[in-house]
Amino acid sequence: MNYLSLLYEGSLSGLVFLIKFGICFYMYKMVRESANKMKFESLSNFSIYRKQLYNLVIASLILTGIQYGNDGASCVGGDPLYGGCDYYDYDDDFIPMTFENAIKLFFTYFIIVLVIGYYGIKKGIEDAEINLSFNNDSNRTFEK
Repeated sequence: MNYLSLLYEGSLSGLVFLIKFGICFYMYKMVRESANKMKFESLSNFSIYRKQLYNLVIASLILTGIQYGNDGASCVGGDPLYGGCDYYDYDDDFIPMTFENAIKLFFTYFIIVLVIGYYGIKKGIEDAEINLSFNNDSNRTFEK
């Protein structure tokens, strides 16, 4: 058993998970800040949720594309000094994701991002109701 390849594959899976988590966290921050600004512009709560739904769909598409774009290739040869990969090895047991499975995955991610986005929008509206406004110039904080 090649333990180095297991370590590499596990590290790569962890990195992909962190990227997905980072996208979800970024979406939370973005919809919270946008909802806060929209509430100070006197928009109704319904219109705030409706306008943020577009961002949540885009985030779900990005998360689905990350997983759908996997083609089963792994780098087996290249120059680590200059980066890049010269030779790829394809897994013989790899089964590519079908389009139907990608649609299922999209809706799975959409539900997850929708819950995270709902919480972020709700917090942004609550911040605006207690007069905490988002100030972009002072290190991404909310101020009274």
